[in-house]
Amino acid sequence: MPYTRHHLPEHNLLLTRAFGVITDEDVMDHVRAVDEAHAQWDDLLELGDTEGLEARGMTSLTMGVIFRAGKIEAGRKSQKSKLAIVAHNPLVYGFARAYTTVVSGNRAGADAFRSIDEALEWLGLAPHREEILAFIDEAARKDREAHPD
Repeated sequence: MPYTRHHLPEHNLLLTRAFGVITDEDVMDHVRAVDEAHAQWDDLLELGDTEGLEARGMTSLTMGVIFRAGKIEAGRKSQKSKLAIVAHNPLVYGFARAYTTVVSGNRAGADAFRSIDEALEWLGLAPHREEILAFIDEAARKDREAHPD
């Protein structure tokens, strides 16, 4: 499974960690799962961490998946939620920019960033940086235990 999700209730933050190789169907499964989370928390802040994605694994994705995912989000219209995707790889960043452009009208905002600090600032979580970085580290540890290579 190329995605894991972790919720930090104190900040209503949903961390998504993406890793390995992903397909269009993986993206759609993830979007559907997050859509269910939005049904519980209208003001959800999403942080997508793509550090573990393999750029070679992005080649099977199509632009069509962005528009299919956007249709699911369009039905949500969660004007209080925000999505920040952190992408270090240029190919992943380009894909994230395209995705956030399509879905930005369905929420308070969506954008792609090159660093976690930029994303936390934009989400309004910079004052909680240390706590959130510790949360991300713990999520990564749990993911490694659950999905050893």
